[in-house]
Amino acid sequence: MPGTLVVSEAYPSPFSTSTMLRITLPESAWMTVTVHDKSGKYVMRLVSGCYPQGLHRVPFRPRRLSGGVYLVRVEVEGYGAVVRKAVHERATDLQ
Repeated sequence: MPGTLVVSEAYPSPFSTSTMLRITLPESAWMTVTVHDKSGKYVMRLVSGCYPQGLHRVPFRPRRLSGGVYLVRVEVEGYGAVVRKAVHERATDLQ
């Protein structure tokens, strides 16, 4: 019986320069992490490849993206997909 896929909330969120997702894979698997805007439109891929069992830290650094709500989609072969919200506040938005 397979273990459980665990995907943390983005931390910190809201964030200005970067945030981190922690993903725990119960076994080695193909994993793809993508970012989408709040309407669901694809924005960028963060990682894609075969990863070993265990904890993986995936940073999201939206250098050229405007502030707003982004959806981070973690898709793992054999486990489906999990979506987490990340709120990006550009430094100029904070003033």
